[in-house]
Amino acid sequence: MATNPFFEQPPAYMGYVGFVDVDGSIIRATSADISLTQEVTKPDLVDGRIDRTTYQLGPQEVGGSIAFPAIYDNDGGVTTVANMWEKVCRRTEIGTLLSFPITVKYAQTGTYNSSTFSYDNCVVNSLQLSVTQSDVMNISMDIIGLTRTAKSLNDSDSPGYPTPDAQDNSRVVTWADSRIEINAGDQRPIGLGGQVGGQFVRSFEINVNNNVERFYTLNKALFAQSIAPSKRDVSGSIVFIGRLDGLGQLAVTNEDFAYENTEIRFGFTPTVGSSEFIRKLPNVIFQIEEMSITNSLFETTMNWHSLPAAFIASGTTTATTDPLLDDTVTTTY
Repeated sequence: MATNPFFEQPPAYMGYVGFVDVDGSIIRATSADISLTQEVTKPDLVDGRIDRTTYQLGPQEVGGSIAFPAIYDNDGGVTTVANMWEKVCRRTEIGTLLSFPITVKYAQTGTYNSSTFSYDNCVVNSLQLSVTQSDVMNISMDIIGLTRTAKSLNDSDSPGYPTPDAQDNSRVVTWADSRIEINAGDQRPIGLGGQVGGQFVRSFEINVNNNVERFYTLNKALFAQSIAPSKRDVSGSIVFIGRLDGLGQLAVTNEDFAYENTEIRFGFTPTVGSSEFIRKLPNVIFQIEEMSITNSLFETTMNWHSLPAAFIASGTTTATTDPLLDDTVTTTY
């Protein structure tokens, strides 16, 4: 007797054959939960029934996160970190972010398992870069998009479809590759010759938040009509071994000065090769350090804020004058 194929048992699909492609670059991710969501609510109405009799559809929202370790480009070119940093920082001539598609293949696509999707018109809402002693450098991005499109079985034969098989081996960036340097502004010294290097740092974290919002219209769809960023926030924290009196005094005396031009330089660089990533955070304001006494190692934490003051240069059409996009920065530490 013939078996109805509709009721055949599908195999167990494993996710390791999937991939995340961001604008043509395969991200070797530790996790990725970008998805399409929609809330369904049941209004509390008076209708002569003991059960709820109506339901309401919310907007369909594309969003989620991607987490991955920083990885060297074995060809010595631009790293994935540099590409993602560009996407979170660069604005267009009207202040919007550069949008891009994200293709996610969750598992092997087969007769019973259509699980490849394109998330369209995505932007990076926020990016976090962190590194802790004895660990790797970790990156996480919060993504917001507009729509989702299902990929068919034949899309893999189309030009431009991601080819993760082209990935070669590369080394993950560790704490020993990382660079962190604090340079005092021209107002006041911070001790140690006006510079603090990574030999005093236990961990470093930076957060760039574009504060993206979805905007809805009467466009006959449950999707947003547009997404746009607002004012950008750049902040983070540094954990030091012990306490650095110069930095402590710098924070305590913030009220004695009318402006701040202390800077932080951070990133990573290999011992050999050119696949490095170093960027500068200008106009950094440090908060008073947090410290407590315990039976373990004495550490202090200093939160900070950077005010890059980026702007659209006169006469430009595609770029922003932004200190965060300066890729000529170096460190001395």
